[in-house]
Amino acid sequence: MEPFSSRFMEGRRIVGILGGMSGESTLTFLRDLYDEARRLAGGTHLCETLMYSVDFYNIETFVHAERWEEAAHYVVDKGRRLEAAGADFLVIVCNTMHKVAPQLEAAVSIPLLHIADPTGEAVAAAGARRIALMGTLNLMRDQEYQDRFRRYYDLDVLLPQHEEQVEIHRILFEELCRGVILPESKAILLTIMDRLVSRGAESIVLGCTELEMLVKAKDYPRVPVFDTMALLARKSAALSVGIDRWDRLTARRPRELTDV
Repeated sequence: MEPFSSRFMEGRRIVGILGGMSGESTLTFLRDLYDEARRLAGGTHLCETLMYSVDFYNIETFVHAERWEEAAHYVVDKGRRLEAAGADFLVIVCNTMHKVAPQLEAAVSIPLLHIADPTGEAVAAAGARRIALMGTLNLMRDQEYQDRFRRYYDLDVLLPQHEEQVEIHRILFEELCRGVILPESKAILLTIMDRLVSRGAESIVLGCTELEMLVKAKDYPRVPVFDTMALLARKSAALSVGIDRWDRLTARRPRELTDV
């Protein structure tokens, strides 16, 4: 076993994870996070983490009733607890709950790695300019989330038709968030993706952390598929083990994070 190196610890940061949104996706996020940290740092190294796993029933209630003020209060409370416990930066393992990201950022003194940023970076680097965004009904109505791709990464955002959005939302909450995987639902999602590509999408963004449970990039070779959760895990690992730095995240971020 290699000796402990205090030099290796320089530049490392503790990831504060807001998880449980849902439990299924949080488990996958943690696996991806640790696998990427091990790959980057080598040996038996892992990134250091703190996690507050919430009761998903509360999240589901906030989302369906669109009780965003209560949701913000709930998430801010958990974020503050992670900061007090020693987290150096925060991640929310849920696209939809980024609706309250501005309130969280205003309430803590440590930065939030927004889930859209690693994906925006990856899509822009791949040369795609028109993305098809798939997620909950709430996310697909969230102009601020979509505008982040437009404003900072010069991407056009294409959405599924309304009836397709309703079906995606149903699959997410009635099946995937409960750990139910149905091949017929996978076929539905792949058909929706086909329609989006026919309408001009150059890539697909899986804008819900549960979608990768059903559809993976290898399942759809027509255009690149970007998994927001996997990309968040990779960026979090790189920042945590000191391979990446906040000032390299992107020059187009709305907030400088180089003082972390």
